[in-house]
Amino acid sequence: MKTHLVIGAALACVTACTPGIDPPELTDMVEVTTGLTVDFGFDQHCPEDGDLCSQALEDVPLTMPVAVVHLKPFRIDRHEVTNLQFDHCVAHGACTKPAFRSAVVASQAEYYGNDAFDDFPVVNVSWSQARAYCAFAGKRLPSEMEWERVAKGADRSTPRAVASDRVARPADCAAMAVATGLCRGGFELEPALGSSDDVVTEGGQQIHQLLGNVAEWVDDWFDTEVTCSNLAPCDRASDCNGDGACQARAQSCPDCTEASGACHYVCSGEPTVSIVCEAYDADGIDLEFIKPGEDLTAFDERAIRGASVLTESACAHRTWARAGATPDTTRPDLGFRCAQDL
Repeated sequence: MKTHLVIGAALACVTACTPGIDPPELTDMVEVTTGLTVDFGFDQHCPEDGDLCSQALEDVPLTMPVAVVHLKPFRIDRHEVTNLQFDHCVAHGACTKPAFRSAVVASQAEYYGNDAFDDFPVVNVSWSQARAYCAFAGKRLPSEMEWERVAKGADRSTPRAVASDRVARPADCAAMAVATGLCRGGFELEPALGSSDDVVTEGGQQIHQLLGNVAEWVDDWFDTEVTCSNLAPCDRASDCNGDGACQARAQSCPDCTEASGACHYVCSGEPTVSIVCEAYDADGIDLEFIKPGEDLTAFDERAIRGASVLTESACAHRTWARAGATPDTTRPDLGFRCAQDL
């Protein structure tokens, strides 16, 4: 019988146990019962990225205002779902195999289905595949707000960086040991419990790899203006899809004034604007985020949180960094972990 490093309670057979297959262990879960009023979002541009002013217009991020969110108690997996755990779900017919066997680099070309990588995070799975596994395990995908609460740690408001809360710039990679492959000299994925830097502590228990290794699917639709009380007054170039008139409007966003507070130039003297929408006025509101399964044509992407070995920007290794992708997207640096109501 093979021995695996995955830590957790024994996996109960959701269906009749498959003959000849030893069920792996479910991931231990950590309870989050305090600090449930959370500052969600971050309203400043990353000051550590020295290349921000030279970025293309479409790469300049929307500044999302902070909103106070009230969460209910929940549990979250200590680490990302592994290849071995996911393969057990496939063996039961409750999950389908990842789109590809390989990870990012040639040394991990035979990644999924290879005993050597049983305890590494499963990748190349879509949002639907991730959701199916969590349901098989009696869990669910975490919400964006739950994920961010855990990633920020006990403080719940300070944007946390990889490498023991230290802010890292690309030039400091060697000293700071940031998770990105660009910084650590390689793009090999690590085991789910393989990092000593990318760890937060919750109630005396450690939670691993939230800001590096692989990015993670969460349950919510991806809404760039999720904490905005109204629409931004200018188009963003990233939403223009090559429309010249739209891009012209994005570049001609009016100068900021105290009265408008609507948009501002990221770099003095540069024609690169980043839109800042107005935040909710109320303090401590319960935001009604869009629930999975609703037929809303305004949204076609699911949210992704955390950076990966392919993330080159130090700014993206922050608890407030957000991204989105269509639900059928699969990537060799994209996995997931599960959560559960208390």
